[in-house]
Amino acid sequence: MTRSILVGDIGGTHVRLAIAEFKGQWYLRDKQDIEAGSSSFQQLLSDYLDQRGTARPFNISLAVAGPVTDGAVTFTNRRWSLSESELSAFGFARALLLNDFAALAVAAQV
Repeated sequence: MTRSILVGDIGGTHVRLAIAEFKGQWYLRDKQDIEAGSSSFQQLLSDYLDQRGTARPFNISLAVAGPVTDGAVTFTNRRWSLSESELSAFGFARALLLNDFAALAVAAQV
């Protein structure tokens, strides 16, 4: 059975999204580096999912440029905000927002 998760990095100028699949080890597919010209992340995410045309992963985890408080972020370099509950409304069973520097620190410990 293949496990998959939608992963991403939302920075000041770009949004990077991919599907991470576990098949004995993790592989990335459907990678996209998107210039962040969308009016909202929700619209950008909806477009990404629509373009894929396949079943969406059950989980999503995003590294974000801004402080995450109570599962929500207001981005420091753009006029977007996002919350884990909004991501759950897209149909993800689990959603995680993590500050991008905190994500680097966690990765360095693995």
